[in-house]
Amino acid sequence: MLHLRLASAGVLIASMTILLWMDWNYSRPDIAGIWVVPAGLFFVAGTAWEFAKLVDSRWQLRPASVAGASFVIFLVTCIPMFYPLCMAKPYPVDCPIGKVGLPLIAYLCAISYFSIWMLIDFPKEKELSLIRWAASSLITAYVGIGASFWILIRTYQPKQVADPNLVSHWELLALVGIIGVTKCSDAGAFFVGRAYGSRKLCPEISPGKTIEGALGGIATAMLISWGWFSLFLPWLFGASSAPSHSLTTLLFGLILAVVGIVGDLVESVVKRIVGAKDSGKTLPGLGGIWDVTDSILPTAVAGYLGMVAHLVWSPGSP
Repeated sequence: MLHLRLASAGVLIASMTILLWMDWNYSRPDIAGIWVVPAGLFFVAGTAWEFAKLVDSRWQLRPASVAGASFVIFLVTCIPMFYPLCMAKPYPVDCPIGKVGLPLIAYLCAISYFSIWMLIDFPKEKELSLIRWAASSLITAYVGIGASFWILIRTYQPKQVADPNLVSHWELLALVGIIGVTKCSDAGAFFVGRAYGSRKLCPEISPGKTIEGALGGIATAMLISWGWFSLFLPWLFGASSAPSHSLTTLLFGLILAVVGIVGDLVESVVKRIVGAKDSGKTLPGLGGIWDVTDSILPTAVAGYLGMVAHLVWSPGSP
């Protein structure tokens, strides 16, 4: 089992490294992030499919429809990336919809689609049609909109910076940092929990998680967040340090760790209700795709809000 886990992890890391390298070296500033879209689509469709399949085992969902709706929401969020290629000009900054409004509009269209199916199913299935509508809408929002914030992070632009190349590289590293802090928190919780864990965190949901492990994960996240956003990024972009953001980056790491733990526990609740050990078998040794994205979906939203609130250093910051 260990060799399968290492092989799957190796393939994922290698694939993501290649795409990130391509994004760093071969992205135009006006279409920054286009190289990470394939990875995003894979994780979005896979996560939504597995989530819907788990619920389908109890309440008869349409997993393909849920995965397709989540896929489309993510693609719609990418419109500002592809806009310059299609229209030969940048995505308009004064667009009333903006960027954040795109996934919301796509989600409302998805709800309308699920609503039509509910009306069709109701004469025969009664209450089940409502459960199916609610579950499909919730999964699509959780996965489709949550993953869309990966793109919103990648295309976020601080207004005070004029150099588009500088901003593009910072956005990419900010996305890497948010995902990295979250995954390091997971790793810290695992190792601290195994070494010192004794008090259960949520025994009825996830018996393996301990309070000591959770605290270890939070401490790890805060340390990595401070090192990445307050030391490494300012140094990389020519600023000696970012003392004004030292405390806020610690808070940023704390938020990401807590939100990541909640995301992990949400998946555990679903698996426990339907009696599943893993979300799927797509990744041998690791389980399913949702087992990989469980924590980084909700932290994408938290990470974007933290960036907007200037909790982390960005080019042009003091």
